[in-house]
Amino acid sequence: MNYKINNLLNCGRVKCTMPFCVAVLVAAPLWSHDIHAEENEQDEVAPSSLSEIEPLSLAQRVPAVSRRSFSKSTRLALGPSVGLSLNDPYFENTTLGGTLDFYIGETFALGLAGEWYLAQSKDLDIEGGLEPPDSPFVKTNYTARLQATWSPLYGKINLLAEKVLHMDMYVRVGAGILSPDAGKRLTTISVALGQHYFINSWMALVIELRSDFYRMARNLEPPVTVLQHGLSANLGWVFFFPEPDQQEDF
Repeated sequence: MNYKINNLLNCGRVKCTMPFCVAVLVAAPLWSHDIHAEENEQDEVAPSSLSEIEPLSLAQRVPAVSRRSFSKSTRLALGPSVGLSLNDPYFENTTLGGTLDFYIGETFALGLAGEWYLAQSKDLDIEGGLEPPDSPFVKTNYTARLQATWSPLYGKINLLAEKVLHMDMYVRVGAGILSPDAGKRLTTISVALGQHYFINSWMALVIELRSDFYRMARNLEPPVTVLQHGLSANLGWVFFFPEPDQQEDF
């Protein structure tokens, strides 16, 4: 009798366990499907989140020059300069000069400029048995001119990620006179290309390469007048005044 009761109880346990197992087997795939769906959703979100932390492009990391540090319009620019001649075949010229410009607008100026020449004769190498000329070569004493300056380009230079240096590039044309040490004064045309490196709102370093064109006889016997081209490199300072009303920190 006890054996039958135990068998019935065991059968009841089996009958009760079977529906539970079936439910587990049916629910397991659904549960795993939900897990995979969650993972897929996370994978779909991941690319968008990664795009938010992508490295910045060069244009984003280097901002454009939004505005100038200060205005040059309606200001005077006065400065000294020193220069060296680069292509004079007879003399080594050192020049001491100065400029005075008035900026009508932000990029355009009219002014005066001039240089005094300190000339030293070169030792000429004469080949072919020719004798050196008896008469001295003609050298330049000074130049003076009216000039117009156009500064179309403006930018900034980052110095070792510590200092921002403001600069502009200009083209300059002029017309004036050249005085030789012998003979009459001559008419000269000049063309220059240069840059301003602004130290602050009222001072800048100037680097300039200038060409002067004129007709002159370099040898007095015979006095043959030919077109001359004088090329010089110049370094100077320029001071702007009065002080601007508004400016950025340098």
